[in-house]
Amino acid sequence: MKKLILSLFVFLLGTPIFALPFGLKVAGEVDNNSRYVFRGAELSQGFTLNPNLSAEAFGAEAYIWSNVDLDPANKMNNFNEVDYGVGYSLDMAGFNVVPYFHLYTLTDDNTNNTAEFQLTLGYTLPIPLMDIQIFTRSFIDVMEYSGSFYNESGVSFSMDVIPMIAVEAEGFIGMQKYTKDLDPKEKFRLNSFNLKAALTLSPMPLLYFRAHVMMTQIIDEDLQTGLEGDLGKTKIYGGIAVGLEL
Repeated sequence: MKKLILSLFVFLLGTPIFALPFGLKVAGEVDNNSRYVFRGAELSQGFTLNPNLSAEAFGAEAYIWSNVDLDPANKMNNFNEVDYGVGYSLDMAGFNVVPYFHLYTLTDDNTNNTAEFQLTLGYTLPIPLMDIQIFTRSFIDVMEYSGSFYNESGVSFSMDVIPMIAVEAEGFIGMQKYTKDLDPKEKFRLNSFNLKAALTLSPMPLLYFRAHVMMTQIIDEDLQTGLEGDLGKTKIYGGIAVGLEL
């Protein structure tokens, strides 16, 4: 075990002298969350673990994300979801355009697997030493719930406080219009108001720790009633992630 730890330490210190080919960047992360929350709805009763891998080169991006429910009372398979995504980020004169394709797969029930096309539009304000972006992210289901629409629009902020510490935050309103399979009334709804904040510590090259918190408030009355136990209450969630970036 000591040799393994020493080897890992030497690898972390030595890796910066190497460069991945073709401008490739690779990251791996394990994120521990107090709940699995998806667009305002709690999809777990307790803590979850979310391992993920991502890669990017020349603006192209790809990821694999998974969910492990740590609640021992979970009657389903604790390893219950794996998601995949590919996209491309284009930056031009302060504007950012990101088309993305997401595939959501459930290990317990393949009949509910689905996919979405996402388009993010953003504009970064010309402010020195920090990034403040106005954004809108739209998602359209193209598979199981074809035609269902979700959007989140708001403002994000990020800044390097010192070389090893970065902070970021964003606030946005979620809006949705789902098909009958998900919403019998098929009406446009203001889904939720959300605030997120994170602090990232990078104690050495490649390695980082990220503490994050999210506050969400369901807005729509029908959604409040449908989410048992929520009833419009403001909910706060948190987590800690550890990752490596090459």
